[in-house]
Amino acid sequence: MDQKTGKPFVILHLCDNPACCNVDHMTLGTPTENTQDSISKGRHRRPSATMNKLHRAVELADAGKSTTDIADELKVSEDEAKRLLAFHADDASLYAAEKIALGPDAAEGKRRVRLTGEYEAIVSVLGMLNEARHIDQLDLCV
Repeated sequence: MDQKTGKPFVILHLCDNPACCNVDHMTLGTPTENTQDSISKGRHRRPSATMNKLHRAVELADAGKSTTDIADELKVSEDEAKRLLAFHADDASLYAAEKIALGPDAAEGKRRVRLTGEYEAIVSVLGMLNEARHIDQLDLCV
């Protein structure tokens, strides 16, 4: 039981292979951390939640909050807060142009695709790394 929140711990599967029972591929976490893991790996069903975090991270940064404060408020890791802010910085001019050319709703949709597409690229790389790790383990067992 998490002493801060009173919520039970859950097992986070680092390799994202439900059949894997290697304890080195598991860690304890909170339900919130499990959701964050799901979002960061592109498995979360609500991309709007990620967009809401992006908008809030930008608001907080514009108000002068530190990355640590932003991460605490959004209940994400500091790396995730930095990633959201870096995405905004890289994407801001394209997003502004799309709002003018396509309208705010279409621009927001395209921005969501770019943000979640970045997660999909991360998931793809993590998948390849996990696959290689499992192959290495099988080689050791033979």
